[in-house]
Amino acid sequence: MKLLKKMPIWATVLIILLFVFFAFKAIGYAQNRYTCYAKWADSTIESKYTIRGGCLIKHNDNWIPSEVYRVN
Repeated sequence: MKLLKKMPIWATVLIILLFVFFAFKAIGYAQNRYTCYAKWADSTIESKYTIRGGCLIKHNDNWIPSEVYRVN
C-alpha cells in the first residue's frame, strides 16, 4: 500500500485499467474455451481452443476451424 500512496494518481489509474482490461480478456478466453469444449464434447471429433485460431477440430490429421467444418 505504501507504493500506491507514493505513485501519482495517473499511474494508479493506469494500473487499475490494465488490470480490468486483462481480467476481461481472461474471462473471454475462459468462456470461449468452455464453449468450444461444450460444442464438441459429445462427438468423437477431437477439438481444442487457441487464442489465435479459435475453436479448432482435428479432421484428417489437420486442425481446421470448427466454423468451416460441415457434417455430410
